[in-house]
Amino acid sequence: MAGGIKRREFLVSSGLGALGASTVSGLGLVGRAHGASKKDIPKGPLRIAAVSFLTGAAAAPFGIPGDNTFKMMADVYNQKGGILGRKIELKSYDEAGGADAQVKLARKLLMEDKVDVILGYISSGDCKAVLPLSDELGGLMVAYDCGSHELLEGEKSPFKYPKHGLGFRSAAHLGIDNIGMALMIKKYLPNTKKIAGINPDYAWGRESWRVFEVAMKKLFPGIEIGVTLWPALGSTDYTAHITTLMNSGADIVHSSLWGGDAVTFTKQALGMGLFQKTRMAYSRGEPYPQEIGQEFPEEQVICCAGTHYFLYPAHAGPLTNGLWRSTTSVTTNTPPIPVIMHTSPLPFTRLLWRRPLPWLGGGLLRRR
Repeated sequence: MAGGIKRREFLVSSGLGALGASTVSGLGLVGRAHGASKKDIPKGPLRIAAVSFLTGAAAAPFGIPGDNTFKMMADVYNQKGGILGRKIELKSYDEAGGADAQVKLARKLLMEDKVDVILGYISSGDCKAVLPLSDELGGLMVAYDCGSHELLEGEKSPFKYPKHGLGFRSAAHLGIDNIGMALMIKKYLPNTKKIAGINPDYAWGRESWRVFEVAMKKLFPGIEIGVTLWPALGSTDYTAHITTLMNSGADIVHSSLWGGDAVTFTKQALGMGLFQKTRMAYSRGEPYPQEIGQEFPEEQVICCAGTHYFLYPAHAGPLTNGLWRSTTSVTTNTPPIPVIMHTSPLPFTRLLWRRPLPWLGGGLLRRR
């Protein structure tokens, strides 16, 4: 990989340190997996199923860059002997089709194909449907992208922790995005009086708005809540929504639209003059100035997926620098959020298989 990260640099940096602070969100320090115990290390390959959007609106900005990162990391690990001496056999699967389709796929992967690990998903709805199968079917799952804070934390405190014995997440959830964005608005836009929202009508959008709204009410007592719009995921025409927002009188419009939806909305909003009427606050807007190009309006609020950002201080090391070199050697774009987020699951999986985690009976495997 010319100009890319060196294998030794990658492996050194992809232990605990490369996981970043967000990885800890999947590691409870109490509880025990149902029936979990040490096993001998099999001699065959480590079969990993990587599930991302490979078709549809989310493929280009999220799924495909992430899947390419999975393949790159698997190759690097394999050139160093794999995980516990087992070469990684990674196969990619499309996340298209909705939650029911992903539940069927997960059952097939674990029960029929006998994969060792499933790495998925991008959609919060898919994650919430599939991750509970980890304990039911006795298969290790690592959720690497979906932002639902309820995936492991439950709807209200106190809640069972860890929520699943064999289901983990390796990425920051939406709380860090939306609370962080509210804090930024408080600091830099303290005169905000009224907010509105446009968010996709499923778990990710509903939870993103709820967390942002609660945070804003805490930081801005008496703030006025305007219209809240809920377009379906995958919408292609936002003109009616944009007209409503232009007439809302909101100082800031919150949005967790993502992937192709966010790009489509922003392009239509540019053409209709929305950005002359109000300011957008994108909870995960980091990829879209690159997707839109020079026309992307200035002075918008752009948040990202917490620690999964190429300029985040904890990432100022060989892993992210190598990803930067590898990405910019073939494109003028900086590594988007999915590339950074997809670096965590394989090191996380390696950690789970090697470390004596107490709730897994001291570790998943033991050497013969």
